[in-house]
Amino acid sequence: MRIFLRGYYGGRNVGDDALLLVILRELDRLFPAASVCVTPGIESAIPNTSLRLSGRPRGRFALASTVARSDVMLYGGGGVIQEHSERGRILATHLRMSALARRFGTARIYLGVSVGPLHGSKAASRTREIVEQATLITLRDRASLRVLEEIGAQGDVRPTHDMALLLADEPPATGHRPSRPVLGVSTNPFNDAISGDRARDVELHDLIAQSLNVLMAENPDLLVKFVCFHRGHVSDLWAARYMRSRLREPERTIVFPYASDARETLAEVAACDWMLSFRLHAAIFSYIADVPIFALNYHPKIAGFAEMTGLPAESMMPTDDLASGPLTDALEALLGGEVPQATVPLEESLIAARRNFELLAEAVRP
Repeated sequence: MRIFLRGYYGGRNVGDDALLLVILRELDRLFPAASVCVTPGIESAIPNTSLRLSGRPRGRFALASTVARSDVMLYGGGGVIQEHSERGRILATHLRMSALARRFGTARIYLGVSVGPLHGSKAASRTREIVEQATLITLRDRASLRVLEEIGAQGDVRPTHDMALLLADEPPATGHRPSRPVLGVSTNPFNDAISGDRARDVELHDLIAQSLNVLMAENPDLLVKFVCFHRGHVSDLWAARYMRSRLREPERTIVFPYASDARETLAEVAACDWMLSFRLHAAIFSYIADVPIFALNYHPKIAGFAEMTGLPAESMMPTDDLASGPLTDALEALLGGEVPQATVPLEESLIAARRNFELLAEAVRP
């Protein structure tokens, strides 16, 4: 079996690191000794497997040759089918790759992905083509399925769940747990990705810091742990340090920087008593570790995850509506055990996440 695995791997993002780790583990279980070409690349911890791994092909000829030799072109998890602007080229690239795979008879599978946002005049039509041409698409949330239904996309599409949940099947690591109560805070960088407005992004982090100052004054034993999920050009670590600088008692904070092994980050989340989640996979890791969360809803994928896990609206706040007073009230309720949590049992979600690989095996079975 030859697999061309495509995703956002190698970008030093814990969510994508977790997806790669889980996918390689499961591919080894399904297709021992398979040849797997990973693109863009591997820069994070991966499991020990019998797989024959290789990196990104260089140049158009090498890319075409890789597709031609592959039995499956597999898009493995994340917000893969999306377009953020009129000038975006993400979906056009998908269609070019799809045409290349069709020419060589290579199966085209999207596994555990989400759909949207779809901005731009051609986004809907391109998405319909992608879905129609795909061998199989599994979706990590039902919100994505509704998007496809609204634009009239038809193909072999199955709702499942986020594959990063299967990190729960890994042997647990041990995080640093102080003797005092710990509120985890997952950060998000100042890269205009939150609101589309850098000044507003800075304001959001200032508002969070204001709430943390109130909370820490009311709870003298409380520690705040900033958990970084990304190390890019403008990193979560930079955002954590910025918020820390706005706190009146910065000595009561812990900063856990990006770790290339997603299992380490999961352990640090599990060592928290509560989590203020500003990233999707911070919410997912908290769900795995049974850590009560309050989520900042900055992207449709947050609401999609909440729907899949039964996390109620009272446990989230849209970043468009973020204000220090309401956020402080929500965090006080979180620490007091008054914020409702996910109602779907983890094992039920794990069954749905494992379904991704059951469907993959069926789709490529000789």
